[in-house]
Amino acid sequence: MFRFLRYLFSRQEQVSIELQSACNRAEQAEKLLGYCNTRNDNLVALIKDLRENQAPEVDIPVLALASKTVVWQTLTEWGEDGIVKAYMSDEEYGLTSIEEMSAFLKEDRTNEYVYGNSYDCDDFSYRLMGNLSVPGAGKLAVGIVWVIKENGECHALNCFIDDMCEAYMIEPQTDAIFSKPSGWRVVVIMI
Repeated sequence: MFRFLRYLFSRQEQVSIELQSACNRAEQAEKLLGYCNTRNDNLVALIKDLRENQAPEVDIPVLALASKTVVWQTLTEWGEDGIVKAYMSDEEYGLTSIEEMSAFLKEDRTNEYVYGNSYDCDDFSYRLMGNLSVPGAGKLAVGIVWVIKENGECHALNCFIDDMCEAYMIEPQTDAIFSKPSGWRVVVIMI
């Protein structure tokens, strides 16, 4: 009888340990499921954000064409003594008007991002450049320009050449289009 009671007691202990282990696994599974649900919710929110913030459909009319040489000559006006460091990837570029570019910028949401340590001027300019580097706008004479302002501050923004072969800057944080300020020195341009 004593052996039988000892057997029952040890079996009860073993069942208790197995039950505790199963409860721990269930608790871990529940935590993992909660983690997966949280990650899934985050993923759904990220996809929704990407869909809402994607670049608008781009249909910027090309009003004129310009060779690489013409675009280069236009950009040299921004350089000191006609010298500018510019990287150009195409042989021919489409040109559009200030009005058409302004209309695009009104629809584009780059300016709605918040400036901060992890998202600053170059991020804004890359974002706008990316939104303008899609079918319907990929051949436009649009780029990124780095400048040194009068106060010595370095700044990245965008640029484009209009259908009258005039070069303009675009501040992607505000959608402002303007001519290069005389006190700004252009460091490099990528079109």
